[in-house]
Amino acid sequence: MLCLRCGAENQNGARLCGSCGAILPRNAVFAQAMSHLDLKEGKTYDKPDRNYPNVQIDQLETAIIDFLNGQENEDKVYDLADQLEETAAEVLDSIPRAVTAANYDKQNQDEDELRHLLPYLLSTGAELLNTALSELDAFLSGEPVEIEPVMEKLRESNNYLCHSANIIQTLFEEADAAITKTD
Repeated sequence: MLCLRCGAENQNGARLCGSCGAILPRNAVFAQAMSHLDLKEGKTYDKPDRNYPNVQIDQLETAIIDFLNGQENEDKVYDLADQLEETAAEVLDSIPRAVTAANYDKQNQDEDELRHLLPYLLSTGAELLNTALSELDAFLSGEPVEIEPVMEKLRESNNYLCHSANIIQTLFEEADAAITKTD
C-alpha cells in the first residue's frame, strides 16, 4: 500500500506509514461495488426515507467527541472505525449479489423497480461509506477535515445499506411464501 504523503510502499493492512508515520488510506472496502447500475434514464431514485439506528456509529461519534475534548486517545477512535469497517464489509458480503442481478418478471412493475433500485441503494451506500472512512482517516491524521459531515455520510450510508437489506428481506419473504404456496 503506497503512502500518499511520501510514496513509500507499506504492508497491506498497515495503519501508519513505516517511513513517515502518516495515516495510510484504507483499502476500499467495497472495491467490487457494481460499476453498471442499469438505471433507467430520466428516472429519479430517492434516498431512503427513514433513519436506521446504528450503535457502532453512535459509539464512534462519542469517541470522536471525547477525543476532541481530550478525554480519549485516538486508538479508541481507530478501533471503533476498524470495527465499523469490518461490520460493513461483512454485511455487504452477506447480501447475495444474485438478488441485485436477478432478472425479475418484467410484467410486475414493482419488482422491475426493485431490480433497478437495489443496485443504486447498495452502490450509493458503499460509496458514501468509503468516502466517509477515507475522510475519517484524514481527520485522524490531522488534516483539516470537518468531522460533522463525515459522521453524516456514515449515517447516510447506513440508511442506504439498511434500506437495501429491508428490500432484500421482503423479496426473500415473498419468494418463500410463493414457494410454500406451491408445495
